[in-house]
Amino acid sequence: MDGSGFGRTVARDRCEDLFAIDVRRWQREERLEPGNIFHCGEGEMGPKGVKIAIEETGLVLVHRNPETGEDITQRFRLDWTACQYGGHRPWFICSELHDGKECERRVAKLYFKDGRFACRICHGLTYASQQKDPWGQALATAQAIRMKLGGDAALVNPFPDKPARMHWSTYQRLRERAQRAEAQVWERAQRLTGR
Repeated sequence: MDGSGFGRTVARDRCEDLFAIDVRRWQREERLEPGNIFHCGEGEMGPKGVKIAIEETGLVLVHRNPETGEDITQRFRLDWTACQYGGHRPWFICSELHDGKECERRVAKLYFKDGRFACRICHGLTYASQQKDPWGQALATAQAIRMKLGGDAALVNPFPDKPARMHWSTYQRLRERAQRAEAQVWERAQRLTGR
């Protein structure tokens, strides 16, 4: 505890700090055709010169281990789900092994850590927003709602008016959620300042 009644989370590696490959981006760039070969990683954090070969049912990643200089080959299956309004969405199937079994999670991104690509769960990653204490989360929520409604992030300014074309029920729901979050922020501020 930090003395305010809020607990702290244990810091873990964050998704935002690691090199990732995104199958949705490759779909937009039309790279997922079988037989296609391309490279990624040049000039970005993470492994340099990752070679990707698209096969009928998946892909092969070849990258160099930065510590040993050896080439590492990893295979990932691709899965496709139908979208509500037509078309299909691609997914990676994580192939990281745990107790002799593949993870098999369907994910949009694979992250590079410890010389391997795997899903966020297999690498034990978290998002930056998950590492905030409850006060930090409440502040971020209140600010995000204010900005979504066309206002600014400052809690001392009046709450933004309902944007045109937004349903009143949606506006009320967002306003109530922001008010609950702001109440947490102001309560903590009062405790810290002794007022």
